[in-house]
Amino acid sequence: MRETALEQLDDEVPYSVACEIEEFREAQSPVYIRAVLHVERDSQKRILIGAGGNASVTIGRAAREKIEAFVGSRVYLDLWVKVLPNWRRNTHALQRFGYKLPRGSIVMTLSPQLLAILVCPKCKGELEYREAESSLICHSCRLRYPIRDGHSHHAHR
Repeated sequence: MRETALEQLDDEVPYSVACEIEEFREAQSPVYIRAVLHVERDSQKRILIGAGGNASVTIGRAAREKIEAFVGSRVYLDLWVKVLPNWRRNTHALQRFGYKLPRGSIVMTLSPQLLAILVCPKCKGELEYREAESSLICHSCRLRYPIRDGHSHHAHR
């Protein structure tokens, strides 16, 4: 569903979207799935829902069609959008959404002012700090900016 949201919303999409399956019942027909798309801010929630709910309906329909093709059965997709502030900087939330964190890793807490300036110089996409790689990764163009001696160096793919 996250992939479908990213595909459907193009440049408007907030990259801080996580998908969580709250309920999955395949013993009935159609298969019932309740899913939540989590974002960090109300403004991101408004983008995912869209005017009159159009964006969320489009995302839900496209995601349901992909799931039906995968499971080979009809699917009822109950899709919600909820705000979970700063989930990308919360170790518990990251683990809850299935992200594997190295043992003893610390998720950096960055101020909103600092996060606002962490953009890719090439495409202006959102950058994410990856401690294990000691680099910044662009969500849009996937460029990697290695960090050595506290400074970002040339980008790599």
